[in-house]
Parts: sequence; structure tokens; C-alpha cells
Amino acid sequence: MYQNYSDAVFTAEIPKDVQAYEDATEAYCDALGEEAGKLEEESVKAYSYCLDTALKLNWFNEWSQTCEAELSQIRPQDFPSAAEIRATPDEIPLTLDISPVVGDIKK
Repeated sequence: MYQNYSDAVFTAEIPKDVQAYEDATEAYCDALGEEAGKLEEESVKAYSYCLDTALKLNWFNEWSQTCEAELSQIRPQDFPSAAEIRATPDEIPLTLDISPVVGDIKK
């Protein structure tokens, strides 16, 4: 939610009457940037909490991956993307001999 608001504020259109004056445009953009920065900081806190909790619980799913990806997108210098290479688990040992669970029952 905070990230969506931050994006909306960063990309807000400058009103026409403000665009007429260069100083007003600069002040308007500075004010919007300051407010968007506060919202972005809240989103970083929320995503960090999500990722920290997943790490503590050793519980990873699509939500923790989303938190990690968003942090990497918002602050790549602080949260670099994980670039793990994972092989497909296809190295299953071959069983050559099968023995029955119950052997022959003598009468």
C-alpha cells in the first residue's frame, strides 16, 4: 500500500498554474519528493519486516519472494537481488535390487 502511494506521489502531475512558475514548480516537486520519500520509507520497513520474519521462521513462499523482489527494486544498493542458481532435483539414486517386505512364509 505504501509503495503504491509513494509511486503515485512521485508520478503526480504538476498542476498547470504551478507549471507557469519555475520556482513554484521546483518547490512543488521538492515537497512531493519529500512526502513520497516518507511513504517509500514506510514500505521499506514493511517489506523488511516481512523478509526478516520469513528468515527467522525459515519459511519462504511467494509472499516472502515478493517482499525480497520489492526491496530489491526500491533500494537495490541496500537489498541486492539474490542470484541463486538452483539445479533441478533429478539426481535420484538408482535402486538395482528390490527385496520384498515380507519374505516367504514357511508352513
